[in-house]
Amino acid sequence: MTMSSIGRLRGGRWRLVRRGPGVLALCLLIVAASSGSRVAADETSEGTLTARVKVNPFEVTLTLPNSVSVGERFASGVVVYNNGDSRLRNVVVQLVYPVQCLNVMGSTTRSRGVLQGGSSFSKRWWAVATPDCQGDNIIVMASVSAVDDGQVITAESSAGVLTVE
Repeated sequence: MTMSSIGRLRGGRWRLVRRGPGVLALCLLIVAASSGSRVAADETSEGTLTARVKVNPFEVTLTLPNSVSVGERFASGVVVYNNGDSRLRNVVVQLVYPVQCLNVMGSTTRSRGVLQGGSSFSKRWWAVATPDCQGDNIIVMASVSAVDDGQVITAESSAGVLTVE
């Protein structure tokens, strides 16, 4: 990974164009190398670099049947775990699917005000498979977002495959 592949200098400021754990480690290394005053090659410098890395506390599990028939009513469920210590606010869960394939009863978005650290909650959706996707395998996921210490965090479930017969 080169400096030009993760960011560019624009207007006197370095701007990241790529994000991820490797980029974070490289940025921390750059900050550590450039912090403090400049010293000559034969001088030594000491200092302390403090960094805070916060791990996304979400774990999202989606449950679906393996297959459904066209017109059959079925349930899909999502369990959201807050594996962290802090309280998450404005928690929103959304079912993500090809809209031409399923008629979901009610809203595809469900809200929960607060999710305490170390706790979980579940949501359920009822849906009916449409003839438009008969014979297809469709991908269904769940997406969740919340506010943690003033920052919006997000996570997605693993993709579920639903066969429409």
